[in-house]
Amino acid sequence: MKKQSPLDQDHSGPASRRTGASVEESESRTLLLDVAERLFASNGYFGVSTRDICSAAGVNPAAVNYHFGTKEKLYESIFVRRIVPLNEARRALFQKILSAPQSERPAVRAVAEAWIRPLFEIPRSHATAPIIIMRFIGQVLSTPQHNERLIEYYDEVGGDFMEALKRAMPELSKDEIFWRYNYIIGSIVFTEGGMARNARLPRSYMDHMGAIEPSESAEADAMERLIQFVTSGLSSPSFRSTAPSSEGEV
Repeated sequence: MKKQSPLDQDHSGPASRRTGASVEESESRTLLLDVAERLFASNGYFGVSTRDICSAAGVNPAAVNYHFGTKEKLYESIFVRRIVPLNEARRALFQKILSAPQSERPAVRAVAEAWIRPLFEIPRSHATAPIIIMRFIGQVLSTPQHNERLIEYYDEVGGDFMEALKRAMPELSKDEIFWRYNYIIGSIVFTEGGMARNARLPRSYMDHMGAIEPSESAEADAMERLIQFVTSGLSSPSFRSTAPSSEGEV
């Protein structure tokens, strides 16, 4: 009997049905991620229920539990699918810096750009990604027992940043590099909230100077402004404590 090729075989049996079911499950999971990301970005983590997500996605009310287990795991899955490619892009830029001969000091601006630029190059189809990243980080930082999860996603790229900064500013101590890393994270997390969320000027200032109107170049300007600000901070002289010395005290 002639052996059938895969193209000749009947694909209507159980194996084919399993494949179809797998595709449907994958599509359902992706749909939940897309819908939940949009809702979380608009209303925050606590402003959205699993019922809201399933209703907006048009799926079974138990779908979130089936695919992710919990709402928290769904939220983390959304964060992961955005932060992983972002940090991969950052690491690629850092590797260019770190692959140069150690005798060549990289520009501090190049170090700042390697962290900042990929954030502004996220595809417009993923426009809610920066807000999701900001909110997830904020939520994790407010619950110290969960910090290990954040370390997991930032450990390698954070190490790249610190090594690159050490090469650019070899006079800095380990403590100084550590604090500058934390300050750049703080500045960028706030910026990730978006232009509308960042226009938090004192009312008295706005009454006197007028509101800031968004422009067509607002996003590019925000990136360049942030790069310049962070570059200046990273390039500043080493910290010198102004605390009074205990020497000579009675």
